[in-house]
Amino acid sequence: MASDTAKRKIGIFGGTFDPIHYGHLTIGQLALEVCQLDELYFVPAGNPPHKAFQHVTEAMHRFTMVKMAVSSHPQFRVCDYEIKRKNPSYSMHLLTNFREKFPEDELYLVMGADSFLELELWYHYKELFSLVHIVVMNREGSDILSLEERASCYKTDYHADIILITSICLDVSSSMLRQRVKNHLPITHLTTENVVRYINEEQLYLKQVKNRA
Repeated sequence: MASDTAKRKIGIFGGTFDPIHYGHLTIGQLALEVCQLDELYFVPAGNPPHKAFQHVTEAMHRFTMVKMAVSSHPQFRVCDYEIKRKNPSYSMHLLTNFREKFPEDELYLVMGADSFLELELWYHYKELFSLVHIVVMNREGSDILSLEERASCYKTDYHADIILITSICLDVSSSMLRQRVKNHLPITHLTTENVVRYINEEQLYLKQVKNRA
């Protein structure tokens, strides 16, 4: 068994990433720095239950774009666990898989403020607290007081380790990129060059535009 000094800190950042943008990459970098992570895994969603009635771009397109966007970062990784699942994927399935892969390491689940405030709607959400540290990133318009109150409740009731990061407030979303592509507006300032090229080559987002983050 590995000693405590050999433990690594592994970050897990799930999302639809439709498409991935600089906001996602900034969140990933900030999580690395604040939590002193050794690695951060971006996990594109396959068949997210909470978006069952929304159009989501084919999983392999989203996976490819994430892979392109993080390719030059030495600590960023991409995990295809969820896009390979045929059934709807819940966070508990993903985290159980990571715990099996990294039995001696510390796991950190990175999420946005909106997801954190809806945590009680998640499948077996109470079990998350025994598996991972939860890292919450502020978003434009988030109520920081509500985040702090919810974090305090989880810490008291479930001994959860909640890390609130409120020093960032990004006003960029995947829906913004999709709308700009549909309207033939540039997105070179919002995501990486190779992702922009891929979107153009595959002619993504020219038809369907939904309000997905």
